[in-house]
Amino acid sequence: MSPRLPLPSVSAATSLLLLACSVHDPLYCDENKRCTDPERPFCDLDGDYPASQGVARTCIPDPNPDAGPDGGDSGNTDGGASADASTCVSHLAFVSERDGNPEIYLSDADGSNQVNLTESPSEDKNPEWSPDGSRIVFVRGSQLWTMNADGSNPLGLTSGSEENFLDIDPHWSPDGSRIAFIRVDGGTYDLWSVDASGGRPTRLTSAPDTGPFSWAPDGTRLAFMSTRDGNNEIYTMNGDGTAQTNRTNDPAVDGIYSNGPIWSPDGRQILFVSDRSGNRDIWIMNDDGGDPRNLSNTSDREGDGRFLPDGSKIVYERGPDASADLYSMNADGTGQRQLTDDPMQEGDPAVSPDGARIAWTGNAAGNVDIYVANADGSASLRLTTNAVDILDYSPAWQPCQEVSSRRTLARARR
Repeated sequence: MSPRLPLPSVSAATSLLLLACSVHDPLYCDENKRCTDPERPFCDLDGDYPASQGVARTCIPDPNPDAGPDGGDSGNTDGGASADASTCVSHLAFVSERDGNPEIYLSDADGSNQVNLTESPSEDKNPEWSPDGSRIVFVRGSQLWTMNADGSNPLGLTSGSEENFLDIDPHWSPDGSRIAFIRVDGGTYDLWSVDASGGRPTRLTSAPDTGPFSWAPDGTRLAFMSTRDGNNEIYTMNGDGTAQTNRTNDPAVDGIYSNGPIWSPDGRQILFVSDRSGNRDIWIMNDDGGDPRNLSNTSDREGDGRFLPDGSKIVYERGPDASADLYSMNADGTGQRQLTDDPMQEGDPAVSPDGARIAWTGNAAGNVDIYVANADGSASLRLTTNAVDILDYSPAWQPCQEVSSRRTLARARR
């Protein structure tokens, strides 16, 4: 049986605290800094009160119900029952081989509470969170599976009649209804999709070599790499596989050496890696292939570009493959800045849902571990610490779980 991580929404401690908050006086905040009594909707984060079940704050009425977010009069007459500030409470899923084979682990963002979610004799890899943060899709052996955020309710999506195939690289559609993936059948790589609750998969491409891909933010299209025209090109298609169109049409190698083509958060542009300038650089083009531009344009090798959620910056790898570091730049290529500085390789960057932090895989001291830092590279933290030859990789941030907080007090933290 898989272990259960006490996530905020389901933990026994939270249930006890909510009960205490609703029946005792004074009312105490639960571990998510919330109250259930509409007459006392806020937690006094500055108060000095005795702890109740480990929580040392009490519920209070809105001290300034007529104040807006900036302290001014907002005309609010509901007693302040609805808070207008929130924070992002996020976990990291990642792959660890510390137990002898690849397993999916879950960790708090500071590295605490690391828990094996899968505990399977099979190899479990490629974790990705559902858009609402409630489930994780992953590859178990050669098929796709999903499970709840705490490891419960595992469901095989492509097991059974598809046992002779290898299904890899799953990605949720933005609305969470479907999961697209690459199916390897002998030497053929194609894109397929399957309903997130299971069912018969649908084949989207029929080409000898279809590579990494991503969903458009509105879920109507996918961008992917294919060699169907004799060299690596970036294509787009509708979510059902129709209207497959070559968007690069260039003799250079486009879309390889990276995580594949990535849509900008507004869905108007596509980020990709190309060697058309004679070097491996980060490029961007309009979603119809127009106006391609070299963003990084250095003598180094770049790859694995990722947008911050607001589209303002791009985090990417730069440098020789064996000693690449992470950099960031503005979305127009200006303001290039080094984020990490290590003689070993830093890569596989993942940006937190609020854009405040990045996670990556690093090879410091010969160990492959997960690291996190602020988006500007400051406050770097080694999240996992393994012995040599033990690998932790593929970090994936859980989408934000909003936690209400009193607007005039500090932002709540888990």
